[in-house]
Amino acid sequence: MDKTKREELEKAYRKEKDSRVVLRMLAVHMVCVCKMSIGETAANLMRSERWVHKWLKRFDTGGLDGLRDLPKTGRPPKIPRETMARIIEQSVQPKCTPRELQKTIREETGTKLHITNVRKIMHRYGLTPKVPQKVHINRASKGAVRSWQYRFDRRVSCLEEKGFTILDMDEAFFVYDVASGRKYWSPRGERIVVPYTGNHRRIVVYGAIAKDGRQLFRTRELFDAPTFVWYLKELQRHFGKVAVVMDRASPHRAKAVKKLLRENKNIKIIYLPKGSPYLNAVEECWRQGKQVLLVSEYYRMFSDLCNAIITYYRTVRFKLDIFKFAHRKATALCTN
Repeated sequence: MDKTKREELEKAYRKEKDSRVVLRMLAVHMVCVCKMSIGETAANLMRSERWVHKWLKRFDTGGLDGLRDLPKTGRPPKIPRETMARIIEQSVQPKCTPRELQKTIREETGTKLHITNVRKIMHRYGLTPKVPQKVHINRASKGAVRSWQYRFDRRVSCLEEKGFTILDMDEAFFVYDVASGRKYWSPRGERIVVPYTGNHRRIVVYGAIAKDGRQLFRTRELFDAPTFVWYLKELQRHFGKVAVVMDRASPHRAKAVKKLLRENKNIKIIYLPKGSPYLNAVEECWRQGKQVLLVSEYYRMFSDLCNAIITYYRTVRFKLDIFKFAHRKATALCTN
């Protein structure tokens, strides 16, 4: 075997994923490159000499492609391929379940296929199960987001010159219940059991993050205009002159908030585009916190959950760049 064929064989051997083809390549390499006898090769690979002869001959006539299995016709399908392709093309627009496709196949051809075979057919035609991504129904367009980002940069520069601290602010509800999800590992075959109460009592957490990494989290029982006004005053007390970036929730646009802004010129509000929570860095704080505090976690008392939330958000430091979040592409989605 010349040097070119040898390099080609070794390169294909490293990339091959089919274990049967790998064994055949190894047999060819042992005979043609390592100059081992057919008997020694068969003994080392625990195969017969006839098997080695067969694949050496296939390699001589067909090269690397000769080491692969020839296509097998098998039993002819009950439904012609053209008919199946037409049914799938008409059914999957833009989504379909195996049960729906099974029903359609039976109506079109009179053939009842097992649901397992239907799934195999869907895989064969390039279909895979997917978890849908949530998109806000009133989500802002890409152009609207880019326009907001341009105006945001200009307004932030002006506010920073006047001594304002730029803050990302948001609030989240923590429900007194166990959230499902993958968090802990255990030995194979053993199930992790977490008790739950089914109680839907909840607590509201207000949070804000500044450009320099400072943060302020507070818990309240309600999310309404009075508590939001109280939190804005807390932000001013801790940071001084503040410009708060937030969404357009109803309490954020209440009359009490507008009255506070008229009376206090040291508090400014910058509203995010509608349906664009992915531009707010505090959303990531909620995602991380709920993963740690709620997923597969049981609290005996509601007060235990409240204490855990207070401890977590007063001790953890989130290293998030609020301006990188504000300039994320409009195609990004918030999934928490």
